[in-house]
Amino acid sequence: MWSDRDLEEQYVPDHLMNHLGNNQKENGVDYRHAQASHDNLDSHNHLLGHGGDMLTDAMLGHIGDQETMMMHTPLSPLTKDHHSQDIKLPSRKEKESLLKRYAKKLGLNDRGCYLAVGLAIIAFFFLVIIIAMAACWPATHLRYSGSIGVCSTPACLESSSNIIGAMNDSFEACSDMWNFACGGWVAKNRLPESRSKWSNLIAMEHKARTEKSRLITMFSHEPSQYDSIEWKVQHFYESCKSLEYIEADREKPLLKIINNLGGWDVLRSFNLYNWDPHRVLRELHADFRVSAFFRVDVITDFRNPGQNVIRISPDGLGMPDKTFYHRFPNDSSIQAYQTFMKDSAQLFGSPSPEAAKFAIDIFNFEKRIAEITPAISYLNDPVKVNNKMKVKELRVMSINIPWLEVLKACYPNAQISEETEIIVVSPQYAADIAVIMSTTDRGSLNNYLVWQLVQKFMPYLSKTFTEVVDLYRKFLTGAQKPLQRWEMCADATEQFFGHLMDSLFFTAQDKAYTQDRVGVVQRMFARIRDSVGHRVSVSRAYDYYSRQAAIDKLHAMSIQVGTPDILRDRKFLKIMYKDLAVQKTDFFQNIQYGMTFLRKREEHALISPGEETRWLKNLLLESVTYVPSANKVIVPEYLLMPPLFHPGYPMNVNLGGLGVMIAEAVVDGVAGSGSVFTAAGRILDGHETTNFTLSRIAEANSALARPSKCLVSQWSVMRLDTPDHLEKCAIDSAVSVAGVDAAFSALTESLSLEGGTLLPAMETLDPQAIFFLQYAQSFCSVSSLQQRDLDRTVNHQLLGREKLKGVLSQFAVFRHFYFCSEESEYLCDSVL
Repeated sequence: MWSDRDLEEQYVPDHLMNHLGNNQKENGVDYRHAQASHDNLDSHNHLLGHGGDMLTDAMLGHIGDQETMMMHTPLSPLTKDHHSQDIKLPSRKEKESLLKRYAKKLGLNDRGCYLAVGLAIIAFFFLVIIIAMAACWPATHLRYSGSIGVCSTPACLESSSNIIGAMNDSFEACSDMWNFACGGWVAKNRLPESRSKWSNLIAMEHKARTEKSRLITMFSHEPSQYDSIEWKVQHFYESCKSLEYIEADREKPLLKIINNLGGWDVLRSFNLYNWDPHRVLRELHADFRVSAFFRVDVITDFRNPGQNVIRISPDGLGMPDKTFYHRFPNDSSIQAYQTFMKDSAQLFGSPSPEAAKFAIDIFNFEKRIAEITPAISYLNDPVKVNNKMKVKELRVMSINIPWLEVLKACYPNAQISEETEIIVVSPQYAADIAVIMSTTDRGSLNNYLVWQLVQKFMPYLSKTFTEVVDLYRKFLTGAQKPLQRWEMCADATEQFFGHLMDSLFFTAQDKAYTQDRVGVVQRMFARIRDSVGHRVSVSRAYDYYSRQAAIDKLHAMSIQVGTPDILRDRKFLKIMYKDLAVQKTDFFQNIQYGMTFLRKREEHALISPGEETRWLKNLLLESVTYVPSANKVIVPEYLLMPPLFHPGYPMNVNLGGLGVMIAEAVVDGVAGSGSVFTAAGRILDGHETTNFTLSRIAEANSALARPSKCLVSQWSVMRLDTPDHLEKCAIDSAVSVAGVDAAFSALTESLSLEGGTLLPAMETLDPQAIFFLQYAQSFCSVSSLQQRDLDRTVNHQLLGREKLKGVLSQFAVFRHFYFCSEESEYLCDSVL
């Protein structure tokens, strides 16, 4: 007899299997599909004893492993009687595991069998995870339903990298947009020790200034290029870095000027009877541009926009704002200022007791000036400050001030006389300051005037003196260390060579980039202008005449994108800087030459008022501004850089960054302080009587009065800041809300015409959501506590974090595109 194992391991030839198959089907029954035991020979004999074809033991011996598993049926046909018989239970051998049986079918060994089971289990778990994700996946992750595509250009990758790097998505955008947008940026950008504030915009400016400084140091000159504009700017910059000459001079250059002006009372070098206060006042303004008691400069004549005119405005305070003088005497900023004055006087040779008395006396004297200085709300009203009068009329109301002598000294070639018309910002201040000058003893008057000179020029002296300046700066702003020398030199150079440095910076950029950016900004500006125009046309804040004037102004409004063509013209630059003298190593003397040069530039604008003189200086400011005399929006060069702007960025990214700034300038032009000017730049102050439209008196910010009150009310409930500060910042807040609204409307128009663009790795955010995110990241900043206090005091706008929260509270679309559950309860009506 064959053993069970022998039966399992035998090979059955194909012809026997075929013969077996045919015999099994003879009676119409396929026995291969019936179950029986292969282990018990008696069972086989039992099945073969029913009259069917008989298989011999020899035949069974040829049955092998693979085919044995197929012979699970009796070898004789089953009759109806067998269906009624009890089926035998399988033996222990028959209970072979299903796993091994299927393994034998697939030809697997034990290891392969276990591996297959493991893979099956893993596949099962993956299937469960996929089913769960599919069940939880939203029907769509975008609210925008228009045509859309993913941008994968290098510019888009750069934009996506910048935005994602600044974000911190562990915060909720709905409840804390500032941390959501700027959390990553704050974590990566610690406040530099030499700075009291650091932000995205400051970083952009710093990057531009670094590149300008590099370009200056790379100039090479032949002897024939002596005194060229490149030679001048390079040697001015290098003279600032020539510390050995500066340290050798110490205080001598400034002390020489003080002695020429008659000495300084606190140093006991002052002759009370020989000292001429009128001469000192004249020379301080003309030769050194020191704004003692008042400031003299040249602006556009708003009643005759084609001409320029001299302006006299309040000035002469040593602290940053008049409100500092009303603080308690133990305030840290006041104590720091008095210590600064005391230490400065001692450095020039004053005894300590007299220096301490000098500091207290000067502070109290400046406090008298602060009390008569007009409020900032008055100074920001273009109608109220546009007081035109003749020099002789000003002399009558303030007879103790030599106005004509001062103006002639400042602009000797302008042929100024008592009949010359000038702008006096505050006639009342001019009268009051004359009273103060006439009632002050000559010693105190001398101390004040010379201190104004010393405070302005001390930063350009040797290290001993600059350390005192830096110490005051530390207590006032919180900056722990002074600026690096190259940064200080770059700042000083840009003060006089700003336009030339912008031209160098522009020329060094890729031409394709600079050409593309103009077209992109122009398209943004056109859509923003149309958006603002639509809102003005339906706004209830305008009457018929003011609405028509605003629409006419918008149609004629233009934009200057960075460096203009005239500043790329070498001939123009040579003419501009021909009056600026430069010495190779004498930095202090170069600063004096620079002050004289700036006065000559003002005189040139007064005598030859070209169109560019109305707006050229705005290119050196830190923000996008609107110039009413030219009806033009000015975008400084450094703002045309990533991460704020790039011609290859999608429209929603550019609009959320630079676009909002442009929109705010446009809104200011037609609804803010610029609303009192016509498209030609003429002010509507009621002095024009030949035309009814021009004869009416316009009120600045009138269109923003109602919405600004609503914002103050709602933001007070939100506790963004104190009610007084919110009231001070109300107009700026309204302009910001209107600017974001106009930029978002421009984006909506762009999406409808061109479709949307998703950023790589940010495909779950709508184009509108990216717009708000880019806008939020323009506020990313860190600052010291002292700087925050200074900003709240001096600036008339909310701090970045508070302003962002307040502005976004006015946009239901922001909550819509960020899937915020609740609606905002602080909404005001549309600003425009």
